[in-house]
Amino acid sequence: MLVPWEFLGDIFPHLLPPSGTSMAPYLKLKGSRYHVRLRVPGDVRWAFSGKAEVWKATGTGDRREAAIKAHAHAATFKAEVERARGNMPATRSADDPLLRLAMEWRGNLIPLEAPADPDDLGAQAALSAAQDAAIEVAEKLPGGPQQALFVAVALHGRTPLATLVDAWGEQRRRDVKAKTADMDLAAVRRFVRAFPLAAHANKSAVVQWLEKQREERREEPLDAGTLGREVTGLRQFWRWLGQRGVYDTDKTGDPFAGLSFKPRGGARRRKEKREPFTAAEVAALYAEAVEDKDDDLAKAIAIAAYTGARLEEITSFEAPANKWLDVKDAKTAAGIRRIPVAARLTKLVVFPKAGPVFPDLGANQYGDRGGAIGKRFGRLKTRMGHSELKVFHSIRRTVARQLEGAGVLQNVVQDLLGHEKPGESFGRYSGRGGAEPLFRAAISKLKYPKPL
Repeated sequence: MLVPWEFLGDIFPHLLPPSGTSMAPYLKLKGSRYHVRLRVPGDVRWAFSGKAEVWKATGTGDRREAAIKAHAHAATFKAEVERARGNMPATRSADDPLLRLAMEWRGNLIPLEAPADPDDLGAQAALSAAQDAAIEVAEKLPGGPQQALFVAVALHGRTPLATLVDAWGEQRRRDVKAKTADMDLAAVRRFVRAFPLAAHANKSAVVQWLEKQREERREEPLDAGTLGREVTGLRQFWRWLGQRGVYDTDKTGDPFAGLSFKPRGGARRRKEKREPFTAAEVAALYAEAVEDKDDDLAKAIAIAAYTGARLEEITSFEAPANKWLDVKDAKTAAGIRRIPVAARLTKLVVFPKAGPVFPDLGANQYGDRGGAIGKRFGRLKTRMGHSELKVFHSIRRTVARQLEGAGVLQNVVQDLLGHEKPGESFGRYSGRGGAEPLFRAAISKLKYPKPL
């Protein structure tokens, strides 16, 4: 297959010689709206499709307003230039200019590498010329890592991991809950920014990157449990890559295999110090919510006090059926259960005959209604002098402690609270809900001071 020499210049205009290096913006009226012109420095035109200048619309015909927007466009443009020069972290997303450039080259080299006639000297010359031109492009890129990434993708056909993230994300959403999928997807996007190619992700480098994540994301905080969950998602992504031949599974191991993370001192102490409220404290919290006329918060506290349910379970409750509340969605199979409505609870909460118990609570993108209640509870308990060691979940611990103190059997408490039961007898053979007939008697042992 013969390819005309104009082919390279037409497809890759960024190879044209630079004609300017200034970056001063100015305004020009196009029709009724001002536009900003920004000159692209010659050393980074590869990142702007070879353009010597770019135009940005301000969306206004007012020159003063356009001038203000021009400064914003200029600041964003400057950041893009610095990123292209390697002075800022590259996004390495599928839209990253370096990856777009490399993939463009790769797409045009593929047909040259497989001509109809392998003995065609013209086709061989065209391939050689294209490869030489690609090397010239690589040499103009700033920094060794950027040059190596371009060569690996454009000349050696390596697949940029960023281009596969969206496809994996779609499958992940089919396999797990939307919230879990989104958290996994966020972790994978961070991973591919650090490891653009599968070949970069050896175990030593991955371990160092994970430790760096713990330092950089200290404010979240990124504890051992959260990091472990993220690694689970990353490992699923890595296996998915192997199944699609992105790397040789016989030669490349799993860089996430065998990783474990110990809680750091502060995190370990915080977790160990988490405390239940006393019964009197729960009653005081309820009374304060009533005083504040926060009906939904007062209702949530009362239900938690007499069911031991999690906040996300409470806010998703539908009207009781035959005086039972159904937990229909939970983190584990053991969490799917029925909880009897205590006699005292019916005097504190007016349950609807049909529909949600919290009809006025809006759900977030994952269908969770508990976020707003959790924040209001946090402000309430802080105002009342409780530390960060006591949270809404602490009411659940209050219930567990009361039931234990009242002599309720352990397997009954586990079933009532939706906990997994260890061991052969209670775990494997009793199944789920085996203690349900004893729930109402157990709930009747929960006692709180007035007004709760």
